[in-house]
Amino acid sequence: MTEPTDVKHLWARLQNAASTGELLLEEGVAAEVAAACEELIQGYGRLIDDATSLQSVRGFGEIESGVQLAQKFSRKAVGGHDALVDRLEEHIAIVTMIQQTVTTAAAKIEGEDHMLTAHLSTIDPQL
Repeated sequence: MTEPTDVKHLWARLQNAASTGELLLEEGVAAEVAAACEELIQGYGRLIDDATSLQSVRGFGEIESGVQLAQKFSRKAVGGHDALVDRLEEHIAIVTMIQQTVTTAAAKIEGEDHMLTAHLSTIDPQL
């Protein structure tokens, strides 16, 4: 499995390429990807809400082993090493980077198109 830091590094490089105009996207792709990212971010947010409710797992009984097992599952959801909520937050950060990258790339392309159009309109067609 690819680690989140590897994916973040990749998208940071792509974000830099978008800022410099090196990342090119077909027209309309950025808007579609940004909208899909927004849906995904909202979905992850709902999953975080659901996972947070698992912070207090019950049903394993009141003997010590049952209490320990409940605590273990609770920490797996929230607050423990590699907890579900933490992983979901990492996914949100990555999807936000993707969204920003495609939005930046589209804005850069649009800005360059406007600049080129303005420049071309100053050229005398009689030359």
